[in-house]
Amino acid sequence: MFFLTHSESRLKDVEKICQQTGGEMIDTPNGISVSSAMETILTWLKQGYTLGYSPTNKRQDGTYRNIEVRLANRSEARKHKHTVYARQGYYAPTAQ
Repeated sequence: MFFLTHSESRLKDVEKICQQTGGEMIDTPNGISVSSAMETILTWLKQGYTLGYSPTNKRQDGTYRNIEVRLANRSEARKHKHTVYARQGYYAPTAQ
């Protein structure tokens, strides 16, 4: 059996990566079990949607491109507690 510990700086690195890629980190401190965290993840997956995106900019120049995903009716979203998880951008492919 292995017990892994993580420093606060490593935890912040993971949180940063999650934020940049549109993910969410579920830590399991204070007795929260891994199985409970997995139940939360499965609930999110069952209630979520996946969107596709095709850029209009077809240049293959390797530049970073920002993405903004938002709900059309923000007041409705707040009322129903919708949350959008999306990455902040992507790197365009480079021509080969």
